[in-house]
Amino acid sequence: MKENNSSTIRIKSGLSKRLKIKILIITLALIFVGYDIFVIIDNHNRDLRHKALIAKIKGLDNNSNIKIPTPKTPDNYLKNYNVPDRDPKFIIIPKINVNTRVVSTGINKSNEIGVPPDSIETAWYRNSSLPGNPGATFIDGHVMGWDVPGVFYNLKKLVPGDKIQIVTGNNKTFTYIVQKLIFYDHNAVDMNQALNPFNSKVSGLNIMTCAGGFINKGTAFSERLVVYSNLET
Repeated sequence: MKENNSSTIRIKSGLSKRLKIKILIITLALIFVGYDIFVIIDNHNRDLRHKALIAKIKGLDNNSNIKIPTPKTPDNYLKNYNVPDRDPKFIIIPKINVNTRVVSTGINKSNEIGVPPDSIETAWYRNSSLPGNPGATFIDGHVMGWDVPGVFYNLKKLVPGDKIQIVTGNNKTFTYIVQKLIFYDHNAVDMNQALNPFNSKVSGLNIMTCAGGFINKGTAFSERLVVYSNLET
């Protein structure tokens, strides 16, 4: 009788372990399925918000009496933000209320100059010149995010003579004067021109963002805008 009881106990114990494994597998499967559903719903909602923003901006742009404000940079983007002494740290454009940080970027997997990960910050191409040095400092940024206008939405409103300031990691400020705005087709940007100073004898700052109309069902733009500026002397 003892042997039979022992055998029964072992069988019950084995069944319990197998049951636990099955429950674990089912639970993990439900988690993965639930996550996939969440991603699908979130992407759908994001697309709806983006389409609504596109429609709103198109309507506002047709009304010259209404100005779309530049999104406010959260305080945590500016506080305790540090970069190497000579690297660009902040960009300030008083006319369009831009005051945000500059992150460093290089060449991405698509062999293109990287863009900032957030629509309210900007990116300095680290292979371009340091502020104040010979050549041109190249900075890019988004014109629009999925839910809000981007930091450079109003960049197209700059005109020659407007000022742009770059603050470096050692808190030195360089002031640049806008010289010219050039709109390029999105497939025909002259990057050689965009990465060189407007005046070869003066340190330059060139800023690029998207422009033009919407293409690819509202996921891209038909043009690129480059603002060329020279260091104030």
